[in-house]
Amino acid sequence: MKRNLKFLVLVLSILISINLVSCSNNEIKNNEIKTDPSSNANILFSVNDRMFRDVYFEKEPKKVVAIYPSDVEIIDSLGLSEAIIGIGSYVDRPKKVMDKPVVSDGESLNFEDIIKLKPDVVFTQNLAFTHDQLNALTDNKINVVITKANTIEETYHTIELISKVMGESEKGEKIIEDMKSAFLEMGKDADKNKGKKIYFEVSPLEKELWAAGYDTYFDDLSDILGAENIFGDREGLFIVDEGEVISKDPDYIFTISLGDSDDVINEIKNRPGWENISAVKNNRIYNAKDPAIFDRPSPSLVKAGQEVRDLLNK
Repeated sequence: MKRNLKFLVLVLSILISINLVSCSNNEIKNNEIKTDPSSNANILFSVNDRMFRDVYFEKEPKKVVAIYPSDVEIIDSLGLSEAIIGIGSYVDRPKKVMDKPVVSDGESLNFEDIIKLKPDVVFTQNLAFTHDQLNALTDNKINVVITKANTIEETYHTIELISKVMGESEKGEKIIEDMKSAFLEMGKDADKNKGKKIYFEVSPLEKELWAAGYDTYFDDLSDILGAENIFGDREGLFIVDEGEVISKDPDYIFTISLGDSDDVINEIKNRPGWENISAVKNNRIYNAKDPAIFDRPSPSLVKAGQEVRDLLNK
């Protein structure tokens, strides 16, 4: 039961980060969020966040609430984890922030708790909260910076954004350059991977098959490594039929299921009709060692790429 709950949380987190969860009638619009500085404000700097909002700062932030795991990891990679005073419920690393107050249950934000913490800035993704909720924070002089990234390129922009807010632009640039160098090194395998077809299974059959298309980290990684994502002609994450996977006959299957990898792989092998898929016949099925890194626009995507590379090298 606990394992299923963890998996559902993981999948929901991925769907949010890939921009598939809508805010229906409360969807945030740029012109509905207060961002203008007061006429008497002494502005030190401003940033344009991932929803193209100008956010103004009167001082360099020293106290931070970070709702999503990726933002926490970016802040930690900047060497500033001590600035984090509140986190969201999905945050599971690093250990040094796990004793911080949890101000979100994954579905809603506890505004009273955040206001009591008196952070200088709250980092969150654009789909998690309504414009009224965000305005409630700005009314209490708490800056809100919205982060989102569906692709590796957008991840670079998010790292640049957070590092600028935190006064560590040079460190942010170094992190981005290190990531680019790592992906460039991985790309040296591209020629030998040409023609290899890979299927990214984001959710297993028992939960409905979800696959990854373009404008996702998965598709970016397959491009870098020279492989062909079998659903690369469709956008985002989506439900697929088993017959679609079988007909596309992937050479490799990469999944991010929680649980024992042997059990996960055996379940795929034993699906009726899948026995003739090349990946199954040639035992080229891989379950991620750390599924969480595949839903986080952070430096962790380098490790994600290394795992996909290892599969393609089998």
